[in-house]
Amino acid sequence: MFLFFAGFFMFTGGLIDIVTYYAGVYGWQMNAMANGYAWIILSAALILWTPAYLKEAPKVFSSLVVLLDVFVVCVTLIKLQMATPAVITIASAFAFVAIFVAMYFATAMITNNAFGKVVLPVGTPWIK
Repeated sequence: MFLFFAGFFMFTGGLIDIVTYYAGVYGWQMNAMANGYAWIILSAALILWTPAYLKEAPKVFSSLVVLLDVFVVCVTLIKLQMATPAVITIASAFAFVAIFVAMYFATAMITNNAFGKVVLPVGTPWIK
């Protein structure tokens, strides 16, 4: 499931970058908010998929997804040029915390797998 999610974000981001590149090369006039419309879809997808993560993924990873829910909504507002300075601060704070949660989860997965036991706990799913 996460592979699809990551692929979805990368594909959409890549398409935006390609269109932006060609717009610059050929002098196309683009509204900077166009990127925000792609982020609406990305935000909606992540939020709608969150219950599945809460049911299937370990607590640490599910917590990361919830942090990213808030982050992507903030980024969407920023890209749509609808953000206040507070929204930018919130996005930064959630991204900062998400970095550490993601690093812990990645470290736990690698370490636990290497030792064949739970060295760094990641928890069971939030929803049973």
